[in-house]
Amino acid sequence: MDELEPYLKTPQDPDTAVVLDQATLAWDAVSSFKKKKNKKRRNKKDGITPADQLMPKVVDLKHIDVLFDLCLSIKKGELIAVCGGVGAGKSSFISALLGHMRLQSGQVYLQGTCAYVGQQAWIMNASFRENILMGEAFDAKRYYRVIYACNLTQDVGAMPAGDFTEIGERGINLSGGQKQRLSLARALYANRDIYLLDDPLSAVDAHVGSHIFQWVIKGALRNKTTVFVTHQLQYLPLCDRVVYLREGNIAELGTHSSLVEDNKEYAGLYRTHMETVENKEKESKTEETDAGGRQRQDSVISGGSSINGYQKNSPEKSPVKEVKKKPEDGQLITEEKLEKGDIPLSTYNWYIKAAGGYIISTLVILTFAANVGSTAFSSWWLSMWLSAGSGNTEVVVGNGTVISDNIADNPDLFMYQTVYGCLILVILGTSLIRGFAFMKTTLKASSSMHDQVFVKVFRSPMSFFDTTPSGRIINIFSRDMDEVDVRVPMTMETFLQNIWLITSSLVFVCLVFPHFLPFLVVLAILFLFIRSIFRIGIRDFKRMENVSRSPMYSHVSTTVNGLATINAYGKQEMFTKKFMVLFDENTCVFFLFNCAMRWLAIRLDLLALLVMSITAILSLILRGSVEASFAGLALAYAAQLSGIFQYTVRLSTETEARFTSVQRISNYTKCLASEAPAIIESKRPDSNWPKYGRISYRNVQLKYRPDTPLVLKGITFDIDSLEKIGVVGRTGSGKSSLGVALFRLVELAGGSVRIDGVDISVLGLEDLRSRLSIIPQDPVLFIGTVRYNLDPFEKYTDEAVWSALEQTYMKEKIANLPLKLNAPVIENGENFSVGERQLMCMARALLRNNKILFLDEATAAIDTETDSKIQRTLQEAFKACTMITIAHRLNTVMACSRILVLDDGKVVEFDTPRNLMANSHSAFAKMVEAAESSLLL
Repeated sequence: MDELEPYLKTPQDPDTAVVLDQATLAWDAVSSFKKKKNKKRRNKKDGITPADQLMPKVVDLKHIDVLFDLCLSIKKGELIAVCGGVGAGKSSFISALLGHMRLQSGQVYLQGTCAYVGQQAWIMNASFRENILMGEAFDAKRYYRVIYACNLTQDVGAMPAGDFTEIGERGINLSGGQKQRLSLARALYANRDIYLLDDPLSAVDAHVGSHIFQWVIKGALRNKTTVFVTHQLQYLPLCDRVVYLREGNIAELGTHSSLVEDNKEYAGLYRTHMETVENKEKESKTEETDAGGRQRQDSVISGGSSINGYQKNSPEKSPVKEVKKKPEDGQLITEEKLEKGDIPLSTYNWYIKAAGGYIISTLVILTFAANVGSTAFSSWWLSMWLSAGSGNTEVVVGNGTVISDNIADNPDLFMYQTVYGCLILVILGTSLIRGFAFMKTTLKASSSMHDQVFVKVFRSPMSFFDTTPSGRIINIFSRDMDEVDVRVPMTMETFLQNIWLITSSLVFVCLVFPHFLPFLVVLAILFLFIRSIFRIGIRDFKRMENVSRSPMYSHVSTTVNGLATINAYGKQEMFTKKFMVLFDENTCVFFLFNCAMRWLAIRLDLLALLVMSITAILSLILRGSVEASFAGLALAYAAQLSGIFQYTVRLSTETEARFTSVQRISNYTKCLASEAPAIIESKRPDSNWPKYGRISYRNVQLKYRPDTPLVLKGITFDIDSLEKIGVVGRTGSGKSSLGVALFRLVELAGGSVRIDGVDISVLGLEDLRSRLSIIPQDPVLFIGTVRYNLDPFEKYTDEAVWSALEQTYMKEKIANLPLKLNAPVIENGENFSVGERQLMCMARALLRNNKILFLDEATAAIDTETDSKIQRTLQEAFKACTMITIAHRLNTVMACSRILVLDDGKVVEFDTPRNLMANSHSAFAKMVEAAESSLLL
């Protein structure tokens, strides 16, 4: 692996915080370098298989320059704003200052410690307070000032356990705005020298953004060096200088007033923005984004923001009225169940059925018997041959005859040789049959179990993923499946083989020395007694080892996702120590498991030596009454028995311990709840459904989990065909929950949703969801290619795909990639900017061209100019469909047919923008008024 070389240096001027001196920086990129071979292969088939798309055969790492000849000097305490279009290099600019890119040429200087707020907030699976502290000591005075400055006071007060409330992985139980403000609070509490803020106001409304800008950026950080990336142009006049990026270059640099006077690209962009403000189609946000479809906490906007009031008026104690709340009230993640007692027979039964059933399993076991039996019979036949000797054949020696002692003189020599040779062939044949049959059945069992648990997890409701850490799921599909794939078959094969070997050995020993049988019974009782004691501890050690892996995997997953933030705050040691603690917990149990196995082996070895001694003593005592060849055979099998017996008892214990993984997979398969069926044949809609796109909500009640309150409280409204509906409301008002109900991500607690008169609750989920489109706030791209992400089922031509990209202004970007539509997309689409990912998700929806489209804050990370173009595209491309838009900017809502205002899960208003604005007392009119006052800073 080619590691990054540190390139950040300390500037010579003590008053300078950041210097970029003709710096050109690059990202690592994955590309295919066997293009011709892949092309020929594609020409042989009609299309690329999903496997080819997801995992390119040959990849190579190369460096792609994204920032070019940057020259910039930032003084300490200066506030620098960075703006530009989608893909201009704004986030890369921040990464360059963090030292996360490759320096191709030039120099980068940085003096002081850094705090970083990413464009997509990174949230740990910990309490709300721990997410803010991030390993720092708790200072109540500073903590509550930060909470207030970041406008989190009421959010914390509304949580079940206050700031001790557990936050799920990726902030699953927070809204987009809450996640962004939590990330900002973490940076503010860290009290660093340099603050790198990557579009921190993208997920909050204009009023909250104004509060944060004044209290945090212009208040608490007024003496700090701040690099502020934003699409909110209204804040740029208040910054010391503005950097305008275009295609990785600093196109314009200077104060806001000087750039406006220059009358170049930046000036035109800002004037366009100001015109929209004056025309009341201005950049604004509804209270906050409510993305992710989870239960949200209410957020009440704090007024009376004052730049100079941070130190005087910000509270040193929590201003929220203290209510007795227990930390356990805020628990989200369910504790992983540790099974107790014996492995139930149902687990073995499930494994046998997965392997093909009892008949197949019996036949496989019989192949072991045939193989061991033929081996034992060959040994017995060899003893018979040796015992027969020369067959009393007389040979002439000199002038007389004597009985020969050479087995070659036996008259039946050919028969003995033929039978023994045939037995060797039988042994080889049965070994091959046994190995093949066992391999096929165990492979079938593991494949069947994997498919069953995969389908079960894949079809689990969203509540399962809310309360189950990713490490637990990774554990099932990695280590537990590895146990079933590899270790269970290996252990079980040796165990079954040894069972038959012990049986054959006992038969021979008992036939030759019947007196040995009583001793054998006593020894067997001792073996089984020792096994019964130690198998409990060994089995439970294995269970503990299985469970202790999940937190370790979760921690690794969280750490990898947050590497940029961890490195920025210098918390590598903290996360390394936590990993070592989790790793030690896992390896400690694993070590004890192996120690227990060895302890058992030593005790069993002592008993095995006793078996060997008894057999040898009987051979001496019965010398003369037993033929030497048979005595040797018995002694050889006794020696074999002494080694195998203890090993088999150990294997039986280990096999049971390994089957704990089978039990875990079985429990997931049997206990997980499932969503509704994908297809219900008797309830399949017409091929052209929905034809009109009419949507009707009737007394809809929705809760995300049985133990949570309702988030939609009996809402009722109708949407006509081809209507464009804007949805606005506070955080937690239920905006995203409308989409959750529409897509049946959670089943309704009451009421119904109908599309074109069809109750969607009776349809199969595939029939329903395939007829709807959604453009989420958090863009989702999968590992594969650009084309795979846009058209995973290969339903559309390349021309249609290019057309969709052109309408979303991504055609030029994709066309400039070396492989164009076949260009690779890495995990989470990290090789594209967040704005580019949102545009690709939009292209995906355009390509599907369904009758109903749901937009959940779809333009959150897109600049103003591109957003206006996208709005025109949406109006033209989706002219013939029903569209529901969760409002992000008020100008997008103004163009809607009607506006739905939600509050606390209830419909407050539902009317045209004109009528709502005409009523000065309407909630929407007040929202617009608040947005205007916050925009006109």
